[in-house]
This record gives sequence, structure tokens and C-alpha cells, in this order.
Amino acid sequence: MDVIITIIIWAAVIQGLLLGLIFILSKKHRSFANRLLGYFLLCFVFAALSDMLPFAEIGNYSLSGYFTLPEVKLLFPVLFIHFVLEKVGRSSFYRLFLRVNYSLAFLLISLTLINVLLVLFSGSTLLDLLGWKYLEPFHMGQQYYAFILTVGAFILALKETLRYRNLVQNEFTDFDMMKIRWLWQYIIVLAPIILFWGAELFRIALGGTGQSELTTYAYIFIAFFNYFVSYKAFTQQTLFDTSDLHEFGNGQ
Repeated sequence: MDVIITIIIWAAVIQGLLLGLIFILSKKHRSFANRLLGYFLLCFVFAALSDMLPFAEIGNYSLSGYFTLPEVKLLFPVLFIHFVLEKVGRSSFYRLFLRVNYSLAFLLISLTLINVLLVLFSGSTLLDLLGWKYLEPFHMGQQYYAFILTVGAFILALKETLRYRNLVQNEFTDFDMMKIRWLWQYIIVLAPIILFWGAELFRIALGGTGQSELTTYAYIFIAFFNYFVSYKAFTQQTLFDTSDLHEFGNGQ
């Protein structure tokens, strides 16, 4: 059973990689929102590489240490809410919030580059320089911040989508309604992932160590999310056209 689950998850990871590249590079459905969705899918790929690789090192470079692989969890909530805000025309209203958290996310990712350079030129890592006493609290702190930000982004996405629907409810065509339903589905389908992620962090906060089955359950729902987006992309391609639902959203 574990082997079947692992195959399903990795198949979804590969599918997420391909679909993410399609959204980023597609000329037919090129839009800023679609690129955000593509980067969001690629974040799941990098997270799976960090959490589920079957090997722990490449040569003399460890893949299981602190920030030895790109830490992308803080990008999850930022890309998620940015996509929703872009769809409903509210990105400019939250520009400062987005810039601050993008900056924090890329600062965390840059720690992997520092780790690589340290290994190449000195044979040491951030853990060797700073020690477990300082790096462990920092690592877990950014994990909890990313989760809290994700919960906040989820609530904000619901609020802004509801606001948009109420604002233009008398103006919707059937096609517009299909787009807004897709946006609701995109938000709601992430709820189980957030719940299992939170449960895993709560377990760790109570003294748990290593990874539990909660992480596997979270990746099962991530796999479902990837399959869901793929299904929508290939059966209802017009949902991803460049004409987003924000004619009434800006400045309201």
C-alpha cells in the first residue's frame, strides 16, 4: 500500500512539474495569473524534493540538512493569495504585503545558495557555522510563520472572492460564473492540505520528531490538487484564458 501511495504522489509531482511549466511558458494562455499558478505548482515539486527524496546526499553534499535544498514553504501562501488577488483585481491593494513576503521567501531560498557555496569553498554548512542551537529554532520559526501566513491567505482568499462575487453578482454571464466557481474550488481544495500541515506542526510543537504519516496524507491531497488542476486545465481550457475576472475589482 505504501508503494502505491508513493507512486501516486510522485506521479502527481511529475505532473505538477509539467503542468507548471505549461502555465509559465504557454503562449496560448499567457497571462500573469497563469504564471503565478505555474510557479505555485512548481513549489509543490520543490517541497516534495525536500521532504520525500529517496536518497540523502549527492556526492558529499547532504540533501537532508537545514536549507540544503530550497525552502519554498513561505512561497506557498504568497503565490496562492497572489493568484486569487490577480483574478479578482485586488493585487495592487495588497502590493506592500506581497512585496514583503516575497522578499522574505526569496531570502530563505537564498540560504540554499549560501549552503552550496560554503560546501564548495570550505567544506562546511550553515549548520556547522551556526550550530543546531540557533539553526533549529530559526528553521522551525519560519515553518510556523509560513503556516500562519497560509491560514491568513486562505481566509483572505475566501473574503476577497466573496467580496468580488457580491460586487458583480448582477453582471455575471454563465461563463463568468464558471470562472468564479473554479476560483472557489481552487481555494477550497487546499483546505485539507493546510489542515494536515497544521496537524504535523502541532505534533512537532508537542515534542514529536521526524516526519509522521500526517506529511504523507498532506502529499496525497497535494497529489489530488495537481490532478484537479490538470483536469480543469485540459477539460475547461477557457478557465485559463488571459481575460481574468477583474473588470469590477480594481479600486472598489
